[in-house]
Amino acid sequence: MHSQTPNSKQKPPLPPSTCISSKRYRIAHKPMPCSSFTSTTTTGNSSNMKKKDGSSLREFKLNESTFLASLMPKKEIGVDRFLDAHPKYDGRGALIAIFDSGVDPAADGLQVTSDGKPKVLDVIDCTGSGDIDTSKVVKADSDGRICGASG
Repeated sequence: MHSQTPNSKQKPPLPPSTCISSKRYRIAHKPMPCSSFTSTTTTGNSSNMKKKDGSSLREFKLNESTFLASLMPKKEIGVDRFLDAHPKYDGRGALIAIFDSGVDPAADGLQVTSDGKPKVLDVIDCTGSGDIDTSKVVKADSDGRICGASG
């Protein structure tokens, strides 16, 4: 959230990392609360995350696991509570068909299930992607037009 107030000398100064000053407005930036951010700090000290001066952001180290955790807001949508209540609800026994032109069956997350079975049973490419014949050379007519395959 941004708080905009006319520039005033009576307001206490904000740390430089959280304040942008202009001639007319002072804009303060406050970090948004996020469980994946606070639960994945490398220091392990959650009291640092409660600081309101922004210094905890300077102490935060982003690595691959914290980055991936930040993309999956499990606590915010209740996934953590659901998985605690149902630890075996991981998709085993479910068969799902995906109709999508952008599925990469070689992706790591699509290889095996939690019990070692293959996740992708079959792939059928119905998009025709890559099926264009480029061997025929077409010349433009005197007006600079070409006739397409559909006429």
